[in-house]
Amino acid sequence: MIRAARALTRLSRQELATAAGVGLDTIKRLEEFRGTVRANAETLARITAAFRAKGVSLRHDADCSEVVVFHPAAPGEGGAAEFEPGGQGALHRITYISRATGPAGREAEVLETIRHEAGRRNSRLAVTGALWFADGFFLQSIEGPKSSLQALAGMIALDPRHTQPMVLEQSEVAERTFTG
Repeated sequence: MIRAARALTRLSRQELATAAGVGLDTIKRLEEFRGTVRANAETLARITAAFRAKGVSLRHDADCSEVVVFHPAAPGEGGAAEFEPGGQGALHRITYISRATGPAGREAEVLETIRHEAGRRNSRLAVTGALWFADGFFLQSIEGPKSSLQALAGMIALDPRHTQPMVLEQSEVAERTFTG
């Protein structure tokens, strides 16, 4: 989750460590850890505050899923309009392919889980898209504000349900192709 928030805020590990007043090794350790993070509450509060200062919040939803939320600046505060051409809020598309890692025969269950997770998260990020699965490969195309796609791409890259993601397209687009 920290790596996804860093991608959204465009902070390097060192910049985050400095902004939070924690050591670089602490940031590295927290990013590399899988599962529930065990860290000093003060350290987590400092990291959370550093992200909040950049307009990003980290939280857990009621179902305990991790969520990274971007809060763009209000008009007049230097933020881009939602779909301002060429801006952070401009409409973009990322299409990638990856190899599934799950056990054969459970694809329908995996796809349903992904659909459920994406439905909750993507509407908050103003992201739409489509996911295809065939012959052990995922093909996904997602659209939305560039900052949302950057955060989502960071989370997707870390998802253990697939490996070897390869971006096929990454571009600004004039209008959405997908409605959900």
